[in-house]
Amino acid sequence: MTEELMTHGKAGAEVLSSILGRIFSRAVKEIYTRGGVIAQFEGDAVLAVFPIDRYRDALDAARSLDLYFRKNLHNRTRFGDWEVSARLALTAGPIEWGIIGKKKLIYFLKGAPIVRAATLLSEASPVSLQIDDSFQVFDNSSISEAIADSEDTYRKAYDNTCRIRKSVAERFVPDLILSSKLTGEFRDITAVFVALRRSPMENTQSSIRSILEKAAYYGGFVSGLYFTSSEPLITVLFGAPIAWENNESRGCRFACDLKRSIGGGMRCGIVSGTVYAGMTGNSRRCTYTVFGDTINTSARLVFKAQWGDLLVSEETAHRTGKDFAWGERTSCSLRGKREKTVIHSLLNCQDSSIRRVYQGKMLGRSSELRSIQRRIYALKHGAFAGITTVYGEAGIGKSRLIWEAALEHERLSQTFVLRCDDIVRTSLNPFEYFFRDYFKQSSSKSAAENRRSFEEGMEFLAVMLESCGSKSAPSLIENLRTYQSMIGSVLGHFQEGSYFEQLDPMQRFENIAVATGILIGALATIQPLILILEDLQWMDDDSKRLLGFISGELAKYPVALLISSRYMDDGSKPETGIEHRMDYASIDLEPVNEEASRSIVSAHFSHHPGADLTTFIHERTLGNPFYIDQFCVYLKNAGFVERRRKGWRLVSRNQEVPSGILSILVARMDRLHNRLKKLVQTASVLGQEFDLNVLSDISEEKNTDFLLWQGVSEQLWTRTKETTYAFNHALYRDAAYGMLLERELKKLHTKAADVILSRNASDSDKVAGKIAFHMEHSGKHSEATEWGWKALRQADENSRLHECLQWAEKLQSILMKNSAVGGRPELLCNVLFRRNDVLYKLGRHGEQGENLELLRKMCEDEGWDDRTTDLITVRAHYCNSTGNLDEAFSLYEKGLEAAESEENLESQAMILGNIGILHRGAGHIDKARECYEKAIAIFRILGDRGGEGNVLGNLALLLRHQGSSAEAENHYLQALRIHREVGNRRAEGYVLNGLGNLSADKDAALEWFRMSLTINREVGDRKAVGMALGNIGQIESDRGQFETAAQNLDKALDIFRDIDNLPLQAGILNIIGEMYISRGDLDAANSSIRESIDISRRTRRRRNEVTGTILLGRISVLKGDTESALELYTQSYNQIIKYGFSFEIDEKFTQLRKLLIENGTDPAALPLPPDWDQEG
Repeated sequence: MTEELMTHGKAGAEVLSSILGRIFSRAVKEIYTRGGVIAQFEGDAVLAVFPIDRYRDALDAARSLDLYFRKNLHNRTRFGDWEVSARLALTAGPIEWGIIGKKKLIYFLKGAPIVRAATLLSEASPVSLQIDDSFQVFDNSSISEAIADSEDTYRKAYDNTCRIRKSVAERFVPDLILSSKLTGEFRDITAVFVALRRSPMENTQSSIRSILEKAAYYGGFVSGLYFTSSEPLITVLFGAPIAWENNESRGCRFACDLKRSIGGGMRCGIVSGTVYAGMTGNSRRCTYTVFGDTINTSARLVFKAQWGDLLVSEETAHRTGKDFAWGERTSCSLRGKREKTVIHSLLNCQDSSIRRVYQGKMLGRSSELRSIQRRIYALKHGAFAGITTVYGEAGIGKSRLIWEAALEHERLSQTFVLRCDDIVRTSLNPFEYFFRDYFKQSSSKSAAENRRSFEEGMEFLAVMLESCGSKSAPSLIENLRTYQSMIGSVLGHFQEGSYFEQLDPMQRFENIAVATGILIGALATIQPLILILEDLQWMDDDSKRLLGFISGELAKYPVALLISSRYMDDGSKPETGIEHRMDYASIDLEPVNEEASRSIVSAHFSHHPGADLTTFIHERTLGNPFYIDQFCVYLKNAGFVERRRKGWRLVSRNQEVPSGILSILVARMDRLHNRLKKLVQTASVLGQEFDLNVLSDISEEKNTDFLLWQGVSEQLWTRTKETTYAFNHALYRDAAYGMLLERELKKLHTKAADVILSRNASDSDKVAGKIAFHMEHSGKHSEATEWGWKALRQADENSRLHECLQWAEKLQSILMKNSAVGGRPELLCNVLFRRNDVLYKLGRHGEQGENLELLRKMCEDEGWDDRTTDLITVRAHYCNSTGNLDEAFSLYEKGLEAAESEENLESQAMILGNIGILHRGAGHIDKARECYEKAIAIFRILGDRGGEGNVLGNLALLLRHQGSSAEAENHYLQALRIHREVGNRRAEGYVLNGLGNLSADKDAALEWFRMSLTINREVGDRKAVGMALGNIGQIESDRGQFETAAQNLDKALDIFRDIDNLPLQAGILNIIGEMYISRGDLDAANSSIRESIDISRRTRRRRNEVTGTILLGRISVLKGDTESALELYTQSYNQIIKYGFSFEIDEKFTQLRKLLIENGTDPAALPLPPDWDQEG
């Protein structure tokens, strides 16, 4: 009957609704008037329960209904006569009921009488009443005994007329069902019947909770939980009561996810088709249910499946085939069907990380799409696909174009999103977003659950690498385990004593960058990788810095980086900073033409839109695809268009139509249901992406789940993860936020701060930035300052320099704005010192100078005399770094005097150490040694063994350069003992490196360097790793082992470029150049050495410059250009005399001199420095 009436559309649905309404209303009436209740509707059946003392009422109700169905067997309708038969069964015995779930609940009834009733019905003939032996044994005496033994509740008069509070009902039933009058209709749905293997009730309840959670995640409606057999059965509907575009895919993904969770403890039948859906019953007792062959087939299919199997109908498999992996295709006989049913075995999802936000076909962008796809094609050959940035104004279709390009390669690659935060713009936010997605982190999970998900994700990654067969897999697995704590730190997973905890702030950042590169390399080794960076214009500087670190690593793997970006306010194009050193292309996305506009408009109207209408829309929207979409929706909802016989037309061109896109979106928001509109505005306060749990806590709305579903249906946002939603377009968020009045904004921001703090009470520092942001926008400056300072320190501790600078400048602004000269808070002084430190590390010397001048003046104005020594010291550091050595000496002397007057021994020792470094650089060997020895003496008085060891190492370096090898070795060994005693592994690595440089025995030197390399890798000091690799490479080059030398030197150079250390780059480039000279490749040597000299001059590193100049002289001799070689010799000689580098580069210099003499140059024309050996 249902299938036949479907062919008559809405009229058929009305007829079926009438028949079902009459039948079930009669059932409700007969049961409830006799003291029973309908415990469950089970599709086209009901389960009624009577108290044990009302067995006669139960029998009367059953007989009355049996008689009713016999008399009303035939139903005459305008579409024909239909026979409606019914089977009834009576059983008796104890049953139990319960409630399962957390946020969403479901109730159940179970017991032997329910199972026996289902068995009787399955075996009964149509129009029959079956009475089980358990019911027939009751007579007057046994009933009396049963009543006497029962609970008091069974002896009381049964009240079955009470109403349920809506707040209670909402926990069990979607608000759409409670608040809407859902009439009967035919719907396309996917039904998933799940059977659970019989197990202890505790395990069964856990499985059912998992089903409830996963059904909610995928947008399914759990319509019933039945214990009508030995196996609990659950029905999950996709497409009713809420319609989705991809019911089949949602149902299959739900089943696959469930299988991963429950495994062999479940089996599924999945069928798609058209059903009748609507409310069944009457005002006394009703439910939302569905009828049709689709439901019956899925129920029967589940019992054909083996445990752990997912059986899917032919139609469902056909609609979703490309998204899933399929097993055997077979056919089977099902009860009630004449022909065999074709079924497919669903194995798993073809995991796609691409979130399908967009509907319909993309129009007007075919050439741009082909351009991106041609670049991504490199992934098929295992090659780097470069960086492609799509620029354009808001709504022009940047993200849509990129997603469409990625979708074309979905089967061959994996895709992840790096979304830039438009609100707080916290450091490394896009990478944190990527990590949270991959490692399935969720705010709905506990910290322990998130950590477990992270650890399982890392282990799974290692397993996938092992099975992929790549030669690089073993080293990647080893590196992943080494750097696991680095990746975990980005997600807030810290472990005492871990690799991460042992590092200083600068090393932490560098090692997080290394770990990110390793993770991306591992993923790309398993399967080509597409990374989508959304909204470059909002990318924080630390993320750009990290991207610069890993750019070299990206280029080694099959990775495509696709970027979307708006233009800046001045029309310029934002950049990541790596465009000019990598394969790069950009696309400027222009508005679509009128033909494409017409196609977009046509997609919104079922009949052909008139030319006037499409021209009007194109002119008003200027060919912006998003504007066109929103304008069409607005015109239809506002009644500005009407459908006529020849198509859609404007009602009147004189109607007042909003001119800007934000006005259109505001008008659209105003037409939303008030509850949804309010929720959208609340969500806008949280940013482009928001957490369901945070939103629920902030909102006054009790049932956010239903409204979130409505928002998805309205295409306002999309569910991106289990508890996370994102606005489908930033303009939706902007429009909603702009509608809020200042008072309401402050109220919502305050609530947001309170909720975020409450949900992160045990580790509030990690969300300090978000709390500070909301406090600032709520007008609570004191609280904003407190949390902003915590955010600044958190960023500083992890060397997130740009985030630290951002907070320093924000706090400086707030504190100066809310105080006057003479009454500035001392926190401002601390903020400015932190700002100075960051600017120094970033090399932004101009801003640092201005900051120091402000700090100097403020210390005078506010009387912060206790910071005088600190101020002088940082000013001296600044002068040293900017090359103003005289001023640096002068300030260090003043600082030393201030420290002495304050009797601050610690400051004295630190300043003396710095003065010693200045003297060493200037060639003042004796003065440097004097400063070092004084510093060592003070550190010994203080008992500061670490400080003593550091200065001993510097003194040893000075003695090595002076040529006092034995004394240098003695000091190095003293420093080594101290560092090992205090456990300073990092300093130990540096000393071992120094001992290697000191050793004349190349084998012994190589051993020192390798020991240093092992420790440096262990502690994560990349700078020291590079130094050790460079030294090892130099020895290998000297021995003619050019292949391994080149590998180590290239690794060292990559590291120094990653950490942006120019002086060390210059040193390695000289070593590489010398290696090329030994190999006879003079052109390559010349290029490498000239790059080194250029860097050395820019950084004023004279010793590297002199070394490079000498090496260029050797190249000139070898090329036969003695004249140029002689000029370079003279230039080197003058630099050696000027800077006092006598003992540091004597070997290279005398080697050049010998070459020139061998080529006929008079030795008298080749002077040596006065204190050098004049022989030869």
